[in-house]
Amino acid sequence: MNIQNLKKKFSGVTGQIGSFEISFKMFNYFHHGHQRYTIWLKPEPAKLIVELQEKLLKIVPDCNDVNKHKNGFTPHLSLGQIKGKKELRSILEKLQNQWEELTFILNSIFFISREKNKSSKFRIEKKIALQKLI
Repeated sequence: MNIQNLKKKFSGVTGQIGSFEISFKMFNYFHHGHQRYTIWLKPEPAKLIVELQEKLLKIVPDCNDVNKHKNGFTPHLSLGQIKGKKELRSILEKLQNQWEELTFILNSIFFISREKNKSSKFRIEKKIALQKLI
């Protein structure tokens, strides 16, 4: 399927989904083994993001890498990586203690991609708007 057809199908789904408010209150982390961690923010309500991901995955069922993780798809906003359990605990405590809730309207999704090398950076390929709130 070419990118224009894909964008059209995604737009069909996102056109039916209204933009919605999302908040980031809590930090969490993924453990990658060998004391390597990714720190991330947990979106609330996560349920709306999960539902959006499920609908979009029906269009591109072979793009389900995140669903193959032990706990399946986890909505999150990655912030950075750290090595060492002691450092992780210290950073998480500092971040959470100084954090003020961030709330905004989610009104777009983005196609992102990166090279097969997991240390490569993601690039934004396309932006698709969600239906505006009335």
